[in-house]
Amino acid sequence: MPRYTTKEIKLDELYLDEKNPRFIVPPNPTQQSIVDYLIENEEVEQLAQDIAKSGGLYAGERVIVTEENGRWIVLEGNRRICACKILMNPQLLANKRLASIDKISLFMNNELKQTLAVVDADVMKNRLEAQSSLAAKHIDGIKKWSTISKHKFFALEFDAGKSIEEISMITGVSLAKIKTGLKEYRIIDYVLKLPFWTQNEREEYLNLQEIKTTRLTRLFSAKPSKVDAKRLREIIDLDYDCYYHIKTSLAKDVFDEILHIVAQAAFIPNYASDFNGTRSTYEDIPQLMRFLEKNKLVIENKSGNKNVYVAPEPKTNVDIKSETSEKMRDNEDKKVVNATSNKQFTSKRNVLIPEDFKVKCTVVKINDIIKELKRLNFSYCVNAQAVLLRVLLELSLKYYLNRIDESSKIDEGHLEGTYVATLESMRGKKLLNSVEHSNLVQLKKRDKIFSIFNGYVHYDSVVPNKDILIFYFDNLRRIIEICLNS
Repeated sequence: MPRYTTKEIKLDELYLDEKNPRFIVPPNPTQQSIVDYLIENEEVEQLAQDIAKSGGLYAGERVIVTEENGRWIVLEGNRRICACKILMNPQLLANKRLASIDKISLFMNNELKQTLAVVDADVMKNRLEAQSSLAAKHIDGIKKWSTISKHKFFALEFDAGKSIEEISMITGVSLAKIKTGLKEYRIIDYVLKLPFWTQNEREEYLNLQEIKTTRLTRLFSAKPSKVDAKRLREIIDLDYDCYYHIKTSLAKDVFDEILHIVAQAAFIPNYASDFNGTRSTYEDIPQLMRFLEKNKLVIENKSGNKNVYVAPEPKTNVDIKSETSEKMRDNEDKKVVNATSNKQFTSKRNVLIPEDFKVKCTVVKINDIIKELKRLNFSYCVNAQAVLLRVLLELSLKYYLNRIDESSKIDEGHLEGTYVATLESMRGKKLLNSVEHSNLVQLKKRDKIFSIFNGYVHYDSVVPNKDILIFYFDNLRRIIEICLNS
């Protein structure tokens, strides 16, 4: 059987690859954040002009795609597809090249629009089957990638089932460097996903395109100045399992706090005045030294057993289906799947939406859903309310984006993408203050609301809970009110 088929796909049905290791973008990236990265780092604005001047994409250069969760994901040709999308919608330049919007608009005509509307693509059965050939094709390119991009690529290949030896054969990188890269990427990935960071810190200090990751990773092995002192990795008992996931005998809260302090010293200027990053050791971080002293007994009397700590990943529907049942039975993993269970949040309300919730929206279906959620009793309609809340949120976000003529930002089939686009629009229009915006971002990141929403709809193992649903609505209420009163 052929390894791929050829297909014509509409441009607006193609999604840039959120898992591409070359794209150094934030966790849970949006399509717009990938566009912004490509504009800044991959010269797609110039490529868009070249494509326009040539009358379309060059012959014989089909993009490579695969279907994931009902979406066509571009595995090869992200720059070209991004450039075409910019030509079709110059507003995509607004975040990074506002002054270029009018210039790009001049290149467009009806003939070019028709040419770019449909793209020839080679369709691979899955990402795993495509990665080997793509990696082999780009072996020279991989060697020129940034360190963190290479490490991310190693992790993606390894997690997809490749052995260290196979990755070495594909990339030409030594076994030792791949193992080191996997360990360093696990640390960076874990640290960046800690829940302690504020939104402002993430935006100002944790841009992977700019931070020097070695400022953090070298600290764990750096030799301390005192002769008899232990290295930091020995103090925190840092180790890795056979999958190169972090392993330590420290309690998770203590371990996480230590990593957060060290990361602040590495990435936030003036956090530790004596820390310079290149020659410093953990001893130059007074906040860490105080924490180690304060928790001396806890740290020195570590349990003999080492626990594996993995940075929480955004889950696809397939991931949730295979993992949720086990996680719901495991107390530790409940913190990821059901973050609100530890909030001690309870409510005496027996309906999801209180009577004081009022909106001006005239769409019949939306108003009917609101009325139903004001009437349905939690005693016998929990599942119905869980599904209806998800539908209400999706329809509200779409209503808002349509009302403000930003319907192009609606990410069909991907509620989280539409939510993020709406948040950014509201922040730009100052409809949300910084605190409200941060809380809504954290609801997505920390509380995994969209993974849980998808679980309510698709999997019998994800069972809604009255108090959690009320917690979700009360936190989403502000954005829904803005949407429906726009």
